[in-house]
Amino acid sequence: MFKFVPPPAAASFVVMLFVSGISGGLLQSALAAEFRVDPHLDTNLISQYYPQAISSTTNTDFEILHLEVPTSLQWGTALGIKVRPEVQLDPLNLSQSERYWIEFPEAYLQLKPIEGGSSLLTAQIGLNTFTWGVTDVFNPLDIVNTRRYEDPLATDKLGAPSILLHTELPGGVISMEGVYIPLQRQAILPGVNSRWLPRNSFQSQSVQYDGVAATILPPSSVDFAYTDPQVLDNALNNNVGARIEAHLPSLDLALIFFDGAAGMPATDLQLSGAVIEVDPNVVIAADPNIGITPVYYRQLVGGGNFTYALGDFIFRGEAALTRVVSQRSDLPTLTNEFAAEIEHDFSLGDDPLTTFLEVTYAQHSEAIDPSLASLGRIFDRAVLLGLRYARAAGFSVSALGMLDTAYHGQLAHLEIAYPLSDSIKPSLSGDLILGPTGTPLGTYQQNDRITFTLKYSI
Repeated sequence: MFKFVPPPAAASFVVMLFVSGISGGLLQSALAAEFRVDPHLDTNLISQYYPQAISSTTNTDFEILHLEVPTSLQWGTALGIKVRPEVQLDPLNLSQSERYWIEFPEAYLQLKPIEGGSSLLTAQIGLNTFTWGVTDVFNPLDIVNTRRYEDPLATDKLGAPSILLHTELPGGVISMEGVYIPLQRQAILPGVNSRWLPRNSFQSQSVQYDGVAATILPPSSVDFAYTDPQVLDNALNNNVGARIEAHLPSLDLALIFFDGAAGMPATDLQLSGAVIEVDPNVVIAADPNIGITPVYYRQLVGGGNFTYALGDFIFRGEAALTRVVSQRSDLPTLTNEFAAEIEHDFSLGDDPLTTFLEVTYAQHSEAIDPSLASLGRIFDRAVLLGLRYARAAGFSVSALGMLDTAYHGQLAHLEIAYPLSDSIKPSLSGDLILGPTGTPLGTYQQNDRITFTLKYSI
């Protein structure tokens, strides 16, 4: 349930101007408008198998039914409604929180006042999904929506309850948009029995116990439990963002600003234990029960991106500079992230082959630790190579390889799809994860998997 939070004065003023400026245009357009409904249904049956067992409390296979019903209702050109409900059923999942869920990534009312044959201003009010940034795999400016992290290799955005205002200057060269989120959604973290919580990466460590050095021995197995989240500096309240874009011949430029909650919360771990040895050294055996406290903190993000087309090549670049507003010793203070990408299209006979090379670089103020939040550190110094080959008959192959040069991990993904008809599309994919113990990818090196998906669309 969402709690209404009064918007700041600036946001209220913008909304008042918008409402007063468009009410007449909307009423005039709606009088003789044509009403249209455009529903769709996508059904995905997903069978996923992990060859390596981690523990008796985690799954090695998943049987998932995922439904998506994107529906558009349009009344002329001035009024529109888009609703995209998603339902997932995974009844055999050992994490109860992941067995059933319903989500609305998009559920908004769109208003387009018409004046002189063109739309001067567009508003979307409701649950919105935003895609800011231009790079393919690592996109450091895609920061507005929080996410569902039940599968960190394929995260889903959560619909943000928001007001979006978008306008274009005459000629379409400059476009601007502003976003106001009264109450940001909390991220959805993996269930307590998930394979994506760090179960085998805890190592012996030294601490101070009653003023003397002590060694903590990790438990042979762990049982996680989530505690109530902490919210610092009203991080989830009154999130705001803005983007301005310039569309030039062969070149697109954008500047982006966002003030709000970090998409991935920090996680505090609560451990307890018993002293099992005091002489000659103090040794503490940690209990298997570990509490996880999500910590939401506020940050400021500024950055920009570009896309440049030159013949068969497309060049993309992106930079995000993040400063953390919330002050606490266990939180990061700054992050600088950069990505550069080259895409090129080839022809194999009559069939297209698209390839891209992406290089990433990031600076962080904090060290890595065995937590889900550190999985994003695979892009500190990474090189990614991807390709997609599509036959005219519908057969396609896509592949992605990633080398984490900072922590010496590797990630590979391969997917093959062959549509049986316009409505039925089976696909088979595999993921391979390698890395030293205690590194961002090495923590999850037992999560290699094979996935079969049967998609039916009407």
